[in-house]
Amino acid sequence: MKDKIVNHLISKYILIPTLSPKLIDTNVATRKGMGTKMGIYYTKKYINKLKMNYDNFYVLKCDISKYFYNINHEILLTKLSKDIQGPEILNILTNIISSTDNYNVNQSIDIIINKELERLKSKNIADFEKKKIELSRLPRYKKGTGLPIGNETSQILAVYYLSELDHFIKENLQIKCYIRYMDDFILFHHDKEYLKFCLTEINHYLHKLKLQLNRKTQIYDIKKGFNFLGYKFFLKGKKLIVLINNQSKKRIKRKLRRLKKHNPSKYSLVRASYKGYFMKAHCSHFIFKSNI
Repeated sequence: MKDKIVNHLISKYILIPTLSPKLIDTNVATRKGMGTKMGIYYTKKYINKLKMNYDNFYVLKCDISKYFYNINHEILLTKLSKDIQGPEILNILTNIISSTDNYNVNQSIDIIINKELERLKSKNIADFEKKKIELSRLPRYKKGTGLPIGNETSQILAVYYLSELDHFIKENLQIKCYIRYMDDFILFHHDKEYLKFCLTEINHYLHKLKLQLNRKTQIYDIKKGFNFLGYKFFLKGKKLIVLINNQSKKRIKRKLRRLKKHNPSKYSLVRASYKGYFMKAHCSHFIFKSNI
């Protein structure tokens, strides 16, 4: 509880007021008034803007490999020392950030994984081996890297860590239509070759931050569409179509069926809340047509 109070106070009175002015408007994760809603707003805005000027354009969608686990402590603290005054505050932040170096952190992850394996085994599910492999692939912390999962400070620092990359993309690469949600970001441009150049430059920049893009990173033709923030966006002629991607549909179906069976009172509330989520896309009927 003491740690949570310190995290909250540091976030509210130090990190948010000091670091927020360093962030661009289209860096939409975590901050007050931002989130998925703003990410979708900017995505629609940029597509509608570009379709008026170009018959076709492209999207470079980038995703960083195991982002939270690979944020470099030394690089992050060097950045913070330039923007935050006061050795006492920097000392507290150093203790928070370096807490992933504690020997028991990975031990705790292993305990959670083993408990989940025992739970799955007791249920005798058909795809147990597949789930076992998935759990074995969960990352572990390496010394000098990573942020504690779930901390409010971690969310803010993860948004901040790539803030200079945001400015590099907007100002140096001259990408006017750019959105980032934590470690998932998209660049729009009418020239596919230029986006290939941008990808090379982004890779070089991330190398300096000791990060790398994963295999999901790709350039998409807007007419074929791309997934972002749980939605699929594409143009049909000049009309923008927004759909819920299949992975999100499956996840929502699983959750609702589980609640319907085990927690009927909560099921009704959650089902109603998803209506707003689906209303942002061209499939508001999905949740009501599905047998859930």
